Amino acid sequence: MQQAVPKQRAAAGQLKEYKPAKQKQQDAKEDLEAAKKELEDALAQLRQQLQDEVLRALEERFTAMLARQRELSAQTKTLHGLGDREREWLEYASLLHDIGNHISYEKHHRHSYYLIKNGDLRGFEPEETAVMRSVQLIVGTMVLTTAVLSAAVYQPVAFSALSNYEYELPDPLEPSSKAPTNVIPASVKALNGKMIEIEGFMLPLDLTPEGVSVFMLNASLDLCYFGAPVRMNEWVLVKMKAGTRAKFTHLATKVKGRFEVGEELRNGRVTSLYRLVADVAEVEDGR
Repeated sequence: MQQAVPKQRAAAGQLKEYKPAKQKQQDAKEDLEAAKKELEDALAQLRQQLQDEVLRALEERFTAMLARQRELSAQTKTLHGLGDREREWLEYASLLHDIGNHISYEKHHRHSYYLIKNGDLRGFEPEETAVMRSVQLIVGTMVLTTAVLSAAVYQPVAFSALSNYEYELPDPLEPSSKAPTNVIPASVKALNGKMIEIEGFMLPLDLTPEGVSVFMLNASLDLCYFGAPVRMNEWVLVKMKAGTRAKFTHLATKVKGRFEVGEELRNGRVTSLYRLVADVAEVEDGR
């Protein structure tokens, strides 16, 4: 009996220690739940703030867009002859023209057309939605056509096409010799005044730390510096557009600009056959 008393006391002591430990676990669990709830509330508040900011930005954008559309519509009223009802359709069409981006940016005007057609827009008659979705296709096609035309504004031309005929210069040491008969082919003359792109190698004529403004563009790197003699129809005199310079490089350079064809004479001598006022000059990877 006396031996059992200490065991009972020990068990009671362990029970007293167990209860505080269990309480600590419960407190920790409650603290964790409270922290989780606080984090969820903070995320919900942040999400709401972001939504409000996005909606505010969209509202500002659409308000400005609508104001601009109304301004243009008023300015061109005598041209398009639209009535108030038609102008209202145009206003709503302008507000909806970008909604196709929610599906995909690529061909978004077609997605806008689909959403307007199948969105069951309340307050609009079928013929009204037909007009608005048609606007999406018209505008999208105009944008696509403009992009294609912009990309195709420079006609690719190769040096092989410019130098596939013989062109001889008079011998300066034989002033009495007969001048050679040189004829620039009609196919080359047809390039005069055209916007072209041509690739070659630079021989700078006006080089500064800021770049080069005037250079010879040669058909081959061998024609630059100490290479083979260059023929008159194997190079182009390039002048960068006013106020611009190109980065000098030894790499093959693609030059884009307005092309000039014809013999340029100075003091009775031919100084160039081809000239180009360049909009841009860069190596193939855009550097």
